[in-house]
Amino acid sequence: MVVTGEETFRNHLRVLLQGKEFNVSAFSNNRDAINYITRKRVDLILVDNSAEINSGIKFLKDLNRISKDYKVIILDKGGGIDLYLEAKKLGAVEYVFRPFKTYELMGIISKVLNTKDT
Repeated sequence: MVVTGEETFRNHLRVLLQGKEFNVSAFSNNRDAINYITRKRVDLILVDNSAEINSGIKFLKDLNRISKDYKVIILDKGGGIDLYLEAKKLGAVEYVFRPFKTYELMGIISKVLNTKDT
């Protein structure tokens, strides 16, 4: 799943992941993404942390009200160490700073999906 208010970025991630044989649901806001999660199981969630109202931090807080059993990668273009630490405390499995190289993101996704829950 991809959650970002930036349409171009959302479409880029969707095309990239579908090209790697992933089934991808993409949402422009946290509310629709959380609603989807209450109905469907997802293996991985990529959340953009750049928008104030639809921030990845807010998404993690909302998601934790439902379940802490999700793998979330936060994508951020400049939030800094404080947001990184907060995201990790809220359960983000990875925090990726934008811009990133495609191969770097795909390596992180592969690592996260192949990591057994403990």
